[in-house]
Amino acid sequence: IVSELLPHVKGPRLLFECATELMEFNRVGSFNMEAKEGSSGSDGPPPAVKAILNKFSSGKEEDKINGYLKMLKVGPDLLKFIPGEKASDLRCWLEAYRYWNQGGLNNVKAMLQLVVQRYLVEQQQDQQQQQGASIIDESEKMELESLTLPELEVTPDIGL
Repeated sequence: IVSELLPHVKGPRLLFECATELMEFNRVGSFNMEAKEGSSGSDGPPPAVKAILNKFSSGKEEDKINGYLKMLKVGPDLLKFIPGEKASDLRCWLEAYRYWNQGGLNNVKAMLQLVVQRYLVEQQQDQQQQQGASIIDESEKMELESLTLPELEVTPDIGL
């Protein structure tokens, strides 16, 4: 039932650590993880994630987890230098996932702040241009744009 409702959600959709069939509903701006024509959704990570993981691992199964963690750490920083809206949107998804992956109240707040700053303010500007109406006033918009994202609070790896 969730997969029937997700296509109707407007705005960014962030789905982390869930079934592969649901991961394809991720959407941030022009970036999405929809499966390509003719591929099945049950053959591992979505195509966008597979393509990135291939750049960070040797292709061996045991290296994929290590490559995945490397991607989360350095992916957003590397994508700063790649022009284009899709790369910027992928970077936002990776940054949001990095905050989510570390957990904790401050990281979740930072993740939501990231999405609001990048997409709510932008969407607000588009609506205002089309309709002349404003959802948030100018002082709130300036306050949102001026906020700096907090540093990622890294949760230490603890093993038994």
